[in-house]
Amino acid sequence: MKTLFVLLFTGLLVTPSYSNDGVALPEITQQSIEDQERENKSLVEDLEKMNLEFLDSSNLRSFDKDAFVDYLITLVEKKIFPKHLRDYDPRIISKNLDKDIFLNYKGVSGGCYQFRLFHKYQDETVSDYKWASSILTIPPKSLNKKALGSSVVLAPSLNGTTMLIEGGMWRKLCKKGVSSLTPESSYERWWFGLWKKVLFDPTPEIKDPLDFNLYQNYIDRYARILVKNLEILRNFSVLKTNLGEKVTELPIAELSPNRVGYWGSSFGAILGSMIVGRDRAIKGSVLTVGGGNIPFIVAESDIDLFKDTRAIQMNHLGINSKESYQYYLAQHIKDDPLDLVSAEDKERAYLILATKDKLVPTVSQIDLYEQMGKPETSFIPGGHVSTLITTSWINPVTANKAIDFLIERLKEPQPSPQPPL
Repeated sequence: MKTLFVLLFTGLLVTPSYSNDGVALPEITQQSIEDQERENKSLVEDLEKMNLEFLDSSNLRSFDKDAFVDYLITLVEKKIFPKHLRDYDPRIISKNLDKDIFLNYKGVSGGCYQFRLFHKYQDETVSDYKWASSILTIPPKSLNKKALGSSVVLAPSLNGTTMLIEGGMWRKLCKKGVSSLTPESSYERWWFGLWKKVLFDPTPEIKDPLDFNLYQNYIDRYARILVKNLEILRNFSVLKTNLGEKVTELPIAELSPNRVGYWGSSFGAILGSMIVGRDRAIKGSVLTVGGGNIPFIVAESDIDLFKDTRAIQMNHLGINSKESYQYYLAQHIKDDPLDLVSAEDKERAYLILATKDKLVPTVSQIDLYEQMGKPETSFIPGGHVSTLITTSWINPVTANKAIDFLIERLKEPQPSPQPPL
């Protein structure tokens, strides 16, 4: 695997170009690639020593689980979190108020360049959010001829972007020559004309747990962000950097508007199945531990957010049956994957399914699998969190099969052969 990775970069030449703060995009060298391989190997070895199934135990206290997840996130960030993504200059938005969207070059992560992409954004559920950002991970030119031009929106779960999940996937995608755009943060006006970075969470703040439309609000809010990121990738060639350069002037892969796909995890996969069902231009998608029948998922899930809100709402309604609660929720959730996908989507989706999932219950994942006509699927014998982590870092077979599926589906259509004269 390492030899193949090195061969993909053999002879790679990158002409220095200046971007954003006047910093030249450096040449990506064989040494930087080998350094990333060593970092990844060290992290994977540490993760393999741990009992990740511990995270899926139904007897595990939320406190213990959260503490272990926090430890894993700290471990991953210590090992491989690119330092250039830690910092945010609050002046950069203030200097670009007349722009709707722009790129700010940040650094190199192994074999790919990384930019922070800013776009205008108004969140109706939270006051004064005017901007949002995404992390663009993009290969240099001539990385992988088969994949060149392919890109995906890499959609996080309810917890937002983490190096534990999305960081592992954008590295795997990059290694195969696929670019990714990952929703990162939103920004609110601060003081002295500056902007404050707010950790991106696809769920709005729960102001009233007795608002029975709040789950539909989650869906609507996150869907807007994801659709916006798809639009950005499809119009990538006209995008400009902070200093006004067109991205086509940089030594980075040219992204084709016809080769844009989707990769979603957990809630990002649930939303992704609905987006794929609506958007026929998406020819390839990977949905990891997503599911159908959202009222059932909310009523049965062990996710703390759902459990706490469920208890308040059921008490308010005076019911003690999850079945009755599910029925009530169904009156307030108008969008569901099972209503938007069909067997026609079978060739456009690769599913990664957890057979012991209690967060997005396995039965709901099976429902989505069957509604989509039983597409190509990897069945992972684990729970929700362990499946996400192992797919991102430990299990290269599943991840590579899914990425190869994407690349094959996102190929440019070949022109029809002309009849001989």
